[in-house]
Amino acid sequence: MNNIPTPQFLLGTMSWIAYGYFYGAQIPEGFGSNSSSSDPWQLFVNTLESCKSGHYKSLNKLTQFLLPPVDENLSEACFALMADAGSVNEREFIARALQEGPLDVLPIAADAAGASGNLALVPLMRDAWRRVADRRQHLRIGLAIARLMEPPGGAIAALAEKFTPDPAERERLIKRGGRYAELAQQHGEQTNDFEQAVNDRYNELSGRFARDIYLWRGQPFNLREMIEEMYQHVTGPQAGMLGGLFIPMRRKVEATTGWNMSPCFNQGIFNPLGAAAVLDDIVENVSIDHFEIGRKYFFGRRIE
Repeated sequence: MNNIPTPQFLLGTMSWIAYGYFYGAQIPEGFGSNSSSSDPWQLFVNTLESCKSGHYKSLNKLTQFLLPPVDENLSEACFALMADAGSVNEREFIARALQEGPLDVLPIAADAAGASGNLALVPLMRDAWRRVADRRQHLRIGLAIARLMEPPGGAIAALAEKFTPDPAERERLIKRGGRYAELAQQHGEQTNDFEQAVNDRYNELSGRFARDIYLWRGQPFNLREMIEEMYQHVTGPQAGMLGGLFIPMRRKVEATTGWNMSPCFNQGIFNPLGAAAVLDDIVENVSIDHFEIGRKYFFGRRIE
């Protein structure tokens, strides 16, 4: 991929550990103000700030940065924004990326598909899981599916890391050589446990919910319930050990409400006390009942 330097104030953005949808320092004057800029990060900042204000048309300008040979950090950021603020057009692009994208992009696209909360993307995520050949890629895609469809500790997450290519794919990888061939030879027997778990859960949820319902862990997204769960995590006896579980929930709440949740982490380290204070602020200052269960919002505005 081309090396496109990330501006210093943007470092950590979209990692959901440091700054999320906010910045590590003040935006330089004029940075991102030109919607026709040829600088990728300037265009990204322009689009992000436009989406925060309820203007989403510029999202389509980001599609040029979502696939190689662009910078991976930029691709991650653009996919994340399209997942959280995008509507039908952006979901269609994510779907195409899952179908046609190169192997290295599939886990990023799958993360976006899972974050979009759209059940219709699950079959494409499952097929992307089948296509990749690296155990880490399998795990990332599998966990993205799990976060969309089941509570923590479910069967999908437990099986996500299995590497079980079909015979034709295994033969192709062996001919390709290198580490992919080694992986294919190590994991030659085909098992369908993961795909069966995904299919069973998908069929169950498809029978229960309409396609336009915004899902999280197999249920219509409920902001109040999520905040209550997060508060239990940060005030419990093992609060300092739950940063990994907290990160995707922080992303959901921050994207939905637009509340700056950066104090939940201190230089990348989970800060339970800071997180508890942030959650208290949200409850006291945000009209949580404004957010309809099962509907997607970005910075307080509903996404159709």
